[in-house]
Amino acid sequence: MARKKYIRDYRLVERVDERGRLRTDYEYIGGRYVYHLDGKTVQREKKRVLIALGAAWLFFAAGLVPNAAGMRAIYVAIPYLFAAIPMGLATDALLTAARTEPLRHQQADVLENRYPPAALFAAILPAISLAGEGVRLLLGAERNAGDLFFALCAAAVTAGGAYAFSRRERFLCREEKD
Repeated sequence: MARKKYIRDYRLVERVDERGRLRTDYEYIGGRYVYHLDGKTVQREKKRVLIALGAAWLFFAAGLVPNAAGMRAIYVAIPYLFAAIPMGLATDALLTAARTEPLRHQQADVLENRYPPAALFAAILPAISLAGEGVRLLLGAERNAGDLFFALCAAAVTAGGAYAFSRRERFLCREEKD
């Protein structure tokens, strides 16, 4: 059912190509959406958030490199690893959003309904991992030099997700009235 959500936004167009074959294409006829803010502000914010998410991806990958004793604890490793899913969804939402207005209905829905929770969980999951690492160290578990580096990387990923979440209102859309 979710796959058919936007089916009324398109119509099939049949045409004859130069070889005489019948070709069927689609044409977007749905509503046109624009950002609440002006286009330049949105593009500037989009660039800033993509830079923050790119840095978060780099820190995420770097956090997997050291032999941190904390990554052997399931309550530290699992939230950190699962943080890749919402970070990917948030990055995808911004990368697939149109550079120019008007936006399609599906793009507006992604920016308003998928991006904010994805950015929120991109901040929460590494924070849970960081808290688990702190609890583990407070309880006197084994530690090594990789734990500090992992904690710094988890904090940086949390900051990137928090920044992306704090900018969610910059990407709100509304339907353009004719």
